[in-house]
Amino acid sequence: MLAQQTSSLNAEIEKAVGLYQAGELTRAANLCQRILTTQPKHFGALHLFGVIQHKAGEYAQAVDLMEQSIKLQPNADSCWCNLGLAHSALGQHEQAINAYRRALALNPLSAAANLNLGMALSALDRDQEAVPFYDRAIQIKPDLPEAHYNLGNALWFLGQLFEAVQCYRRALALKPDFPEACLNLGNTLLDLDEVAQAIEYFRRALKLKADWPVALYSLGNALRDAGQGEEAIGVFKRAVALQPNYIDAHLALGDVLSAGGALAEALAVYQLALDIEPRSSEVFFNMGNVLRALGRPEDAVDAYRQALAITPDLTVIQSHLNSVLSALGQAQESGINDASAEEHEPLHATALSNLGNAALAAGQIEKAIAHFDRALLFKPADVEILHNKSIALLLDGQLAQGWPLYENRPAAQSGASDAYGCPRWQGQDLNGKRILLVKEQGLGNQIQFLRYVPLLAAMGAEVDVLLDPSLQRIAANVPGVARVLDKLPAQPGYDYWSFLMSVPHRLETQFDSVPNKVPYLAAQPDDVAAWGKDIDDFAQGRRRVGLVWAGSNTHSNNRNRSIPLQVLAPLAQVAGIALIVLQQDAIPEALAHVFRNTAVLLAGEQCKDFSDTAAAIMNLDLVISVDTATAHLAGALGRPVWTLLPCNRDWRWLLERDDSPWYPSMRLYRQQEYGQWDEVIARLVQDLSAKS
Repeated sequence: MLAQQTSSLNAEIEKAVGLYQAGELTRAANLCQRILTTQPKHFGALHLFGVIQHKAGEYAQAVDLMEQSIKLQPNADSCWCNLGLAHSALGQHEQAINAYRRALALNPLSAAANLNLGMALSALDRDQEAVPFYDRAIQIKPDLPEAHYNLGNALWFLGQLFEAVQCYRRALALKPDFPEACLNLGNTLLDLDEVAQAIEYFRRALKLKADWPVALYSLGNALRDAGQGEEAIGVFKRAVALQPNYIDAHLALGDVLSAGGALAEALAVYQLALDIEPRSSEVFFNMGNVLRALGRPEDAVDAYRQALAITPDLTVIQSHLNSVLSALGQAQESGINDASAEEHEPLHATALSNLGNAALAAGQIEKAIAHFDRALLFKPADVEILHNKSIALLLDGQLAQGWPLYENRPAAQSGASDAYGCPRWQGQDLNGKRILLVKEQGLGNQIQFLRYVPLLAAMGAEVDVLLDPSLQRIAANVPGVARVLDKLPAQPGYDYWSFLMSVPHRLETQFDSVPNKVPYLAAQPDDVAAWGKDIDDFAQGRRRVGLVWAGSNTHSNNRNRSIPLQVLAPLAQVAGIALIVLQQDAIPEALAHVFRNTAVLLAGEQCKDFSDTAAAIMNLDLVISVDTATAHLAGALGRPVWTLLPCNRDWRWLLERDDSPWYPSMRLYRQQEYGQWDEVIARLVQDLSAKS
C-alpha cells in the first residue's frame, strides 16, 4: 500500500512540473498543495511550490518553502540556487550570496549559480568581485547571453567601456531580441562619443520594448548630442508623459528647451521638476541660468542661492552667482576671491593627465607626452603624472628618459629606503656586497627581470631574490642566484636592496644593452623527461602547441588581455597539431564544447608551480599565450612563443613591432581593435597552418 501511495505522489509531482512548464501556475500550485496535505515533507512538492511562489511574486513564501525543502535535501545545488533568487528578489543580497556560494560548493560548474552570484555581488556595488563569476559562467556556458550582458554591466560600472561594448555585442549576437543589452550598449557607445551608433541601438531597444521611458531618455540625450534638438524634445516629452515623476527626463527636457531658446517653456519644465524633487540643486541651478537669460537677475540670484543651500561646495554655482551679483553691484556678497583660480590648478593638472592617458591608449605618444608635460607645469612633483609620462616614454622606446621617471610607479614608491634593514641600491659598487632583489607587480614581471641577476653577480655581488612562492624552484636555477626567499630572514645582513624592476634604471639599460641572452631559466631534467613521455604519447608525431588564453583575475588588465575560449575554436581545425592546454583553470566541459571532437591534453592542471610548467614547455614546439606569465616563462626558457597582445599597450612590447628585444624567441600578434580577437586568431591560424 505504501509503495502504491509513493508511486501516486511521484506521478502527481511530475504532472505538477508539467503544468508549471506549460505556464499553468495556479493548477501546478494547487497540485503541490494537495501533495503537501498528505505528505508535508515531500521534497519535490515543497521545492516546486517555492519556485511557483517566486514566479508569482510571493518571494517571502518562496524563501520559506525552499528552506523547508533544503532541510530535507541539503546537497541539492539547484535548491540553493533558487533560494538565492528568492532572497535577491527580496533585496536580501547577502543571504542570496551565501545561498549561491553553497550551490557552487556543491557544483562549481553551475553556470546559473556563477551568474547569479555575480549579479548579487553587483547589486551590492561589488562589481570587481562579480567579474570572475561572470567569466566563470561564460567559460562553462559560452552561449549564455545573460552572462555576457551582466559582465558588460559590471565592466561599464568599473569604467572599462571598450570591454563592456564587446560584452553587449556578444550578448546581442546570442540573443538579438535583448532590449536591455541594446540600451546599455547604446549608453556605453554614448559614453565613448559614438553618438550615431548609440542612436541606432536606442531605436532598436525601443522597437523591442515600445514606450520604455529609460530608453526614450537615453535616445533623447543622444539626439541632443547629435544636434537634433527638435526630435530630442519630442522624445523627452514622451518619456515624461509615460513616467511623470522621471526627474532626469524633466531636467533633460528643460536643458534642450533652454538650449533651443524656448526659455519660458524650459522654466515651466524646471518648476515641474521641483514639484518632483524639491531639493535638487541641479534644478535650481538650471532655473537660475534660464532666469538670467530671461533678464530676471534678482530671481536668478535667489535660484542660485537655493542651489548653494543644498550643495554649498559646488564651485560652478558660486561662480555663476558671483557673475550675477557683480552685474548687480553686489560682488562682495559672493564669497569668491582671487585665490579660487589657484584652487583649480590641481584639477587642471588632473584633466591634462587624463587627456594624456586617453592619447596614450590611442597610441598617440607625442600628444600624450605633451599633455603630461603641461600637467607637470601645474604639479611638477605629482608621482602619478610622472609615472604616466614614464609609460609613454618607455612605450616609445625612449628608455634613457623613461627609466628615471618609472621610479615613480606605485610599487617603487611603497618601500622605504631602509625597508630591508639596509639602504636602497642606487647604482653603487657591488663588488663584495650582498644585495636583495625584491619582487613587485605580477609573476611575469618577476620572470622578465630575473635576467638581471647574472649581471649583478658578474659585478661581484652575492644576490638573493625575494619572489612569489610559485617561482621558488625555477628561480633557483638562474645563474648568479645565491638564495631564493619567500620572506625576509630575521637578520638579513644585506648591504643593499632593490626592487627587481628598478635594476634596468640603475644599469642604464638601452636597446643595445638589454640582457636578452636566453635561456636564463631552466627546468629540472627529470621533470622534462617525465613530461616528454606523456606529451609524446598524446601528440603521436604531431606538432605540439601549448595554449594559454587567460591570465589571473587579479591583474588590472586581465579583462583586455584574456581571450574568450570560444574565439579559439578555429585552432581545432588546424591539421597536424596537438593542443596542450597550459591554462591551469581550464574547464574540460567548456573545452569539449568549444573544440568539439578535437582531443586536448590538460597539462596546466598538473602543474603545481612554474618549474612544472617549464618542464612541460620544454617538450613543446610552440607556446601560444596571451600576455601573461606563461609567455614570459616560455621566452625566458628560449622556447618559441607567440604572444597575443591587446590594443591597450604594455610598455615592454613597444609599438607596432612583431618581435621583442627582451625575448629573441618571441613573436607578437597585436590586436587591431578593442575586444576584437577574431582577426588576431585568423592571422595566427594562417601562420600556424603554414608551418604545420
